Amino acid sequence: MRPSRPNGGPASPARRRSGGTAVSRLTVAKALTLPALRGTRVLAGANGLDRIIECATVMEVPNITRWLRGNELVITSLYALRESPEEQVRLIADLDQVGIAALLIKPKVYVDRLPDRMLQEADARAMPVLELPVETPYIDVLNAVMAEVFRRSSVRRYEADMVEDLLAGVIADPAQLQARAEEGGWNPPGRGGGALIHIDPPQERGVNGGVLSRLCDRVADEVRAAVRGGNGLVAASGSRVRVVLASGREGVPVPRSLARSLLQSVQQDLARRGVATLSIGIGVPVDGYAALPDSYRTACRCVDLGRRLWGPGRLVMPDDVAIYHVLEAIGPGGGPVTGAAPTALPLHPGLQRLLEYDAANKAQLVPTLRCVLDEQGNLRRAAGRLFVHYKTVQYRMARIRELTGWDLSRPELRLAIEVQLRWLDLHSDRAE
Repeated sequence: MRPSRPNGGPASPARRRSGGTAVSRLTVAKALTLPALRGTRVLAGANGLDRIIECATVMEVPNITRWLRGNELVITSLYALRESPEEQVRLIADLDQVGIAALLIKPKVYVDRLPDRMLQEADARAMPVLELPVETPYIDVLNAVMAEVFRRSSVRRYEADMVEDLLAGVIADPAQLQARAEEGGWNPPGRGGGALIHIDPPQERGVNGGVLSRLCDRVADEVRAAVRGGNGLVAASGSRVRVVLASGREGVPVPRSLARSLLQSVQQDLARRGVATLSIGIGVPVDGYAALPDSYRTACRCVDLGRRLWGPGRLVMPDDVAIYHVLEAIGPGGGPVTGAAPTALPLHPGLQRLLEYDAANKAQLVPTLRCVLDEQGNLRRAAGRLFVHYKTVQYRMARIRELTGWDLSRPELRLAIEVQLRWLDLHSDRAE
């Protein structure tokens, strides 16, 4: 049987409390709180109760997996497999490979007892196996689950449309903004800001469009939960999640430190759990929502430059890359990117000497110099970042002084070297 779909037209978006609270997607755990699933027991796979339900379907025929797309709540009495405990065990692996949300079984109708190995397999795969009370009709579960899926989807779509319109500059009239914000339960007064999150899936997983879409939705749910107290709106598509924040009070700017800490907590948590690597850019706060597209473009630039310079997994704010915006005006050949007559950015002879020394000797003098400058001359912190002994850094810095004759206590020399190192970052092979 094909997945059940909700009947009727779209419902009005559900109200959210002031502060940007958004409705996340339906998980198995949340579905178990629906009245239609009252009395349902978790038999196995309790560690997978955070799996997402996108639709519900009934399985009473063999080879059900060919009809599945992933994220289904599969309801069954196991009638088609009633004579084969071995096939019941294999069913768990087959359904998990498709990526269903949970298996909801009405037992004791055709199967008196589920095989222990079936439940053990479900536990090992963290795939929930649930027991539905015998007296509960399938249709009640299908209707309740799909109504809740549709309700949550409607709210998220309304929120996503508002984010897209805000960041595209479509909503500029204050009265229109207030009307749409009230409909969605968002609190728009005050200054606003935009943020962008780029998602990199774990490299060891094969990722197709459907998997990436579900991963993007999952990240968006995590971000939505984090920023709801910060008056945030979230939209997701492809491999990117867009965020709009507002202070909620006239004349008060968006607290950038709060935005940073909220998004960084999601970034670190998902990286620790191996879910995804997030590259985050946070734009500057702006006055008035007509200027939100400018803030969002700044956030996009932060993400793009951060990934280009340092690879994925960084949280970047405009101040972090301000110098690179200046240096981008100078092309990799030393001339302006506008095509005007070349104006070289000559490298300090000492820096050129270090680059040549590193290339000839496979040494690490330039990376060490960069790290020491970043740590404001603290050799012990630099050694920790470089994963080398403190005395190794001491030796390398002594060698740098021998080759260059530099006195790095001079602030103007340090500034010149740091600017040139960042220019090299921007136009190095790694950056390309």
